[in-house]
Amino acid sequence: MNQPPGHTPAGAYRVAIDIENHFTPAEVNALPLFTGGLPRETRRQLWKTRRMMRRGHPSLRSYQRSETARNATWYRGAPTADRLLVVFCGTAGRPMIPTPVFLQFIPETRHDVLMLRDPTGNAYTHGVPGLGNDLQETLNHLAGRIDFTRYRETRALGVSSGGAAALCTGILLGSTLALSFGGRHPSCSRRARTGNRTDRFDTLVAPLLAESGTWLANFRAENHPADEEGARSLRATLPACRDLVVTGTSNHILLAELAGQGGSWWRPHRNRLQTVFANFLLADRPASDTVAP
Repeated sequence: MNQPPGHTPAGAYRVAIDIENHFTPAEVNALPLFTGGLPRETRRQLWKTRRMMRRGHPSLRSYQRSETARNATWYRGAPTADRLLVVFCGTAGRPMIPTPVFLQFIPETRHDVLMLRDPTGNAYTHGVPGLGNDLQETLNHLAGRIDFTRYRETRALGVSSGGAAALCTGILLGSTLALSFGGRHPSCSRRARTGNRTDRFDTLVAPLLAESGTWLANFRAENHPADEEGARSLRATLPACRDLVVTGTSNHILLAELAGQGGSWWRPHRNRLQTVFANFLLADRPASDTVAP
């Protein structure tokens, strides 16, 4: 007998992933995990997500979600927010950690977050599906829906296949900084290579490189050879991109590994990801070209 969607183990997992890729911390916290209509395995997964959310901040960040487009979600912070963080997810549709966990690391008093996804596996070389055919068209479409000029500054962050797109977006928008975690040039992506557009980012930013003031860096795990290769591919076209090796790490899913390092059960939010974000992503000026312990 066929079971209803969500009531097979695989279906329950898909329900949890969809929630983890889109919901705000408050939305996850409001879900009934002891009773209610969610499958048991979904509730078990989301319970782990709730616990992990405390690693970003001990209380809930008050973001409001707006689905700007199918693959673009705008998380609005407090009225005082004057910085826009543009995030390019990897192929899993999240920034290496569940979206509500990531948002817990970003103070909503100062930030709005625009989360972008490319489920095609083309590493954003064709833009965000539904928002243009390349990265520049995507940014133009988004600027028509979100008033970028209302922000005092923009910053960009990308993970894995979204790393190169974030670095180039930082240059295109004249951002203060752009960071990549475990990033690689689209030429390293088998799917992107089939579209013969792996040099599209290079063409877009080449005229801007000489004058760009965007601070660029790619963070990678110390003991992950594929990420070392990815870092070399980024430096080949973006010589100003700093190669920052995070000591004592070995996982491509670097944000998750850092979030699990440090802290304790009573102070789970005191971890290495907090330190890296505080010294780079959230700082008024990035730390020196070394990763803080």
